[in-house]
Amino acid sequence: MNDLLEYDTYDINAENAADLFAQQVEAPAPPLGDFSGKGFIVCAGGPYLESAYVVVRLLRHYGATLPIEIWHAGEDEVPAWARPAFIEHDATFHDIMDYCQNRPLKQMRGFPIKTAAILKTRLREVMLIDADCFPVCNLEFLFESQEYKDNKAVFFPDYQRHILLPDRPVWDYVGMPYKG
Repeated sequence: MNDLLEYDTYDINAENAADLFAQQVEAPAPPLGDFSGKGFIVCAGGPYLESAYVVVRLLRHYGATLPIEIWHAGEDEVPAWARPAFIEHDATFHDIMDYCQNRPLKQMRGFPIKTAAILKTRLREVMLIDADCFPVCNLEFLFESQEYKDNKAVFFPDYQRHILLPDRPVWDYVGMPYKG
């Protein structure tokens, strides 16, 4: 699985992402390390830092007690003055560049950080929340939902990108029918 962080330097885009993903997951190596617990991952920094703070505040406001990890790419994405506001709500910061030192910084910003954060977290079960997706309740119940217990995954569409349409190959990869 660590090979996912070592992709070639060409761009990953909507047209080739599914094929690149399929190449990597055909024979994945088991993850290394000691994983435990459940928690939230929010990938943010730079222009998304403020909205990530809103996500953290809303999760805590609605009573979420699970760990919240804020993943970013490079120290410049999270200024020192902003960190105490997150830490006050028990959110921790993780710089993906600590794990991908041989990758150019610009290659880890944006969508690649999401996969890398899931691979590098110490959590066994994660809920990845977009920094611009604001919860309207405590989301911890989803870890106990029957859908999650049966499938170990729950997907929500990003309505701006229409990424989870019925004809997308992701449904074949995860072995689930589209239920949109």
